[in-house]
Amino acid sequence: MHRLFIFGIDGGTLDVVRPLIARGLLPNLARVIETGASGELGSTFPPMTFPAFTTFMTGKNPGGHGVFDFFERIPGRYGVRFVNARSRRSRTLWRMLSEGGRRVAVIGFPVTYPPEPVSGVMISGFDAPGIGARADRTCFYPPQFYDELRAKVGDYIITPSVDMLRALEAPDEGLEAIVATIERKLAAALYTQERERWDCFAFMLIESDFAGHRYWRFYDPDSPHYRPDYPQALREGLPRVYSAIDAAFGRLWQNDPEAAVLIFSDHGFGGASTKTVFLNRFLQQQGLLEFVTGSKSSMGGWMRLQGRLTMAKLKDIGLHYTPERLRTPLLRSMKLGNKIESKIRFGGIDWRHTLAYSDESPYFPAIWINLQGREEAGVVSVDQYDAMCQRVSQALREWRDPDSGEPLVRRVYRREEIYHGEQVERAPDLLIDWNLDHGYSYLSGRSLEDSSGLAIRRLAPTEFASHEMATRGGSHRPNGLIMAAGGPFARGARVEGATLRDLAPIVLHCQGLPIPAEMEGQVPAGLFTPEFLRDHPLQHLAAGEYAAAHPLSEEPGDNYSDEEREIIERRLRDLGYL
Repeated sequence: MHRLFIFGIDGGTLDVVRPLIARGLLPNLARVIETGASGELGSTFPPMTFPAFTTFMTGKNPGGHGVFDFFERIPGRYGVRFVNARSRRSRTLWRMLSEGGRRVAVIGFPVTYPPEPVSGVMISGFDAPGIGARADRTCFYPPQFYDELRAKVGDYIITPSVDMLRALEAPDEGLEAIVATIERKLAAALYTQERERWDCFAFMLIESDFAGHRYWRFYDPDSPHYRPDYPQALREGLPRVYSAIDAAFGRLWQNDPEAAVLIFSDHGFGGASTKTVFLNRFLQQQGLLEFVTGSKSSMGGWMRLQGRLTMAKLKDIGLHYTPERLRTPLLRSMKLGNKIESKIRFGGIDWRHTLAYSDESPYFPAIWINLQGREEAGVVSVDQYDAMCQRVSQALREWRDPDSGEPLVRRVYRREEIYHGEQVERAPDLLIDWNLDHGYSYLSGRSLEDSSGLAIRRLAPTEFASHEMATRGGSHRPNGLIMAAGGPFARGARVEGATLRDLAPIVLHCQGLPIPAEMEGQVPAGLFTPEFLRDHPLQHLAAGEYAAAHPLSEEPGDNYSDEEREIIERRLRDLGYL
């Protein structure tokens, strides 16, 4: 068994790391690459944070673990609820290590709220609902570790608070907040690391993803958002955050140089276009969807639509313009939560005349068929389902960018083509692989909040002057990164073909534990030294052997209280995911 230090870089990409290493800005990551193995790491499809990190923790695709997005559909309703660890229908790496007799410390990983009992300590990631982005006792296992850590290093900060509308007038303000959050998290990690000699110490920083969404447009001179007169502090904002992350990693590595190191990211990163697609508007133009206006709906339907739009505006005011001390009681009085989010996503659709629809998520919108027996007002019969999927897919494949004439969509997948496992039916019916607009991701907008009536259009610069759109300069890419050094890992090796599903088997084998057959990943060739593999051959558990010994709890009915939902809502909006 080799002790292991796992370091997660949310949204970390070699497209940024390599140039910054060449500039001498990431000396610690450079040393890992020089002395170990490295390469690209395939993400989930689509490359979204919650399903990606859950795949890392379980060794399964989303069809096996059940987490597909930041939200999940409420069965039988046009409604959604926020996802957290209760949505996960698979055992985690942390539980397997604990039950294998290993001591673990897990800090900051998404989809770990509420924290599960482990042999060690756990601090939840950004799905934890601490007020003011400060973790409370509910985010810690054991709960008394909260009091201990707070007494030693202060509050654990979940995410930074940054107002991008002030970026041009105060270019250092947001970056200082991000770097300060990294330093606060590092203090918590260092204290935890020194608390005992952990078998597996795992620490993750979200700030690289947070900065990528906000500062890519300032960093990339080819971005359609870029202006040469941007302040130097903003143009160097992304390198500054990556440098702070490199320094944090270096401190932790220096603190425990005998541990083997495994670094990874959940997905890559790139720039975003200024063009936005309005998927439900496109479906309407194809005769597949109707809104409550312009259809055969009643005056009551029109009033419901106006209520939906009004609630969306009031919600934005409550989340972004209300002082912290007044925000929570205001939001509670507005009864925001899953019901309101559902209204905002689906409230303007005339279900009686709709065959297919999207929730129009900001980055990777997918499509559901309005299926009888599944949706509460479904109109597509089961025997029409396949034909309807084909009709929608064909329409998407024929959709063209009006400027370039190029297809907007590379490919449309049925969910069964991407996912497999017991949870596939929780996924959208159709998943879209979008083309890039000259190397930049198309944005996704909400059709009912756009007055143009177009299914795709380029946004004017003034339309990015809002809290939501100011976070939309960068977007996720399918390839993240993997680096490993020390202990059993090979020196100077190039890792090829690895995916997030491989990480859990890698960790288990490094820790001297067998790999359950339910895990889909494999140990990549060349990652471990031949000597280590010779002396420590891979061990596997037969299918069902681990599951039978460690059954899961029953699936819960809900994931958050009303107050917790409000906190998560604001955080996801601040991160640019809503």
